[in-house]
Amino acid sequence: MKTTAATVAETGVFPSLFETQEKFADELDRLVTKDMDRLYYVKEKLTRELWSEEKNKLNKLLDQEFQVYRLKSTQVNKYGEITIDKILITVFNVKPGDKVLIPM
Repeated sequence: MKTTAATVAETGVFPSLFETQEKFADELDRLVTKDMDRLYYVKEKLTRELWSEEKNKLNKLLDQEFQVYRLKSTQVNKYGEITIDKILITVFNVKPGDKVLIPM
């Protein structure tokens, strides 16, 4: 079966151009390496030269692991409890009606 724009529009599924994730990553690497030898028209320099100048200005990443989470605001009920994932948890040092932030 030949894939056309119409079949993609009907199914919402794009055909895979690469058999594995590794082949996809290899192809991206090849294209990026090729693109580094392109002349950047504004500064009239090779992209590789511009990258070597700019990469020294980048901030270093932290050595410690960064925990990703989001905060959710919830209100303390009249019994001093909050609900997290349908579980009641008693909180202290807050008044009923106060809002507290909980990590999700």
